[in-house]
Amino acid sequence: HSRAEYMGESALSCSFLAVWNSMQLSTSWASSLTAAAPSFMQPLLRYVRKHPILSLSSALLLRLCIKHHKKLKCVLSLVYIFKGLIAVGLPGISQYRGDQHAVWSRTVCKSLRVRLFQAPGSEMPYNNGRCLFVVNHRSVADFFVHDIICQYKASILSSEMVFVFFPLTWVCTHYQRSIWFFRRGIQHTHPFTKFFAWLDSKFDDPRTKRPALMFYPEGHRNVKPDPLRLKKGMLQYAFERRLPIQLLTAFGLEDLLCEKTWTINLKGTDIRYRFDSPIDSTQFETFDQFYDFVVERFNANFYALRDLPKDNDMEVLY
Repeated sequence: HSRAEYMGESALSCSFLAVWNSMQLSTSWASSLTAAAPSFMQPLLRYVRKHPILSLSSALLLRLCIKHHKKLKCVLSLVYIFKGLIAVGLPGISQYRGDQHAVWSRTVCKSLRVRLFQAPGSEMPYNNGRCLFVVNHRSVADFFVHDIICQYKASILSSEMVFVFFPLTWVCTHYQRSIWFFRRGIQHTHPFTKFFAWLDSKFDDPRTKRPALMFYPEGHRNVKPDPLRLKKGMLQYAFERRLPIQLLTAFGLEDLLCEKTWTINLKGTDIRYRFDSPIDSTQFETFDQFYDFVVERFNANFYALRDLPKDNDMEVLY
């Protein structure tokens, strides 16, 4: 993009000079620079001299875009992620009384050419009422990929910052109430009494269409080769409410979309996953026993799927 860089830097320089000229701080620099510029730059520079303030702001924006073109590409690609809204129509999906989240998840995954592969030994997702799916968190792509993997049975617990940065997640899911946004530091603080009551109200809300809930106990995105220590809050909720839980491990989502490196793959991504057997929280006398068992199984599943050869994976159509 050397030509674009040249145009951007030239426009920026001329804009500054034109502003100075309009302030009567200089009368010749902008004219001499305009005369010396290549012919393809002349119309742009004439516009710059006529509209110096507007051109300055535009040039600064252009220079910023060129300097951070990789990040800009990722931002524009994030818009592409919501192609499902364009495909089915924003007014239509906002009023659609089927499963909005499922429509969004399928459309986005098909648009991004996501392929799902079930690892050997994987169980079927729990399908007998209220349950908590315990999942490792790799990327914001989790919100639509994990939805398909769990067969559209689970709502997702998420920080409200996701709503701030990706407001269309609410548009795509509000009718099902399938993403539960919580505020860190207010509801989600020890001893969790208010937070647990809030979770109960969400489960009991007749507008909630899905029987299960998915959450990410590592607390935030983790693309490292080792799992993070699990936070206790939601596991304590499962133990106190005597709910079954099921561990889901998935890899490859950071290759599809990685917020840390500002990269997105539009050419197709393979996602591997594996469900563990459901865990009955009523079989444990104390929370510490339950927590230690879950941590052990979570870590074992993480390393097992990470190191498992891909030869016997089975592709799952959706």
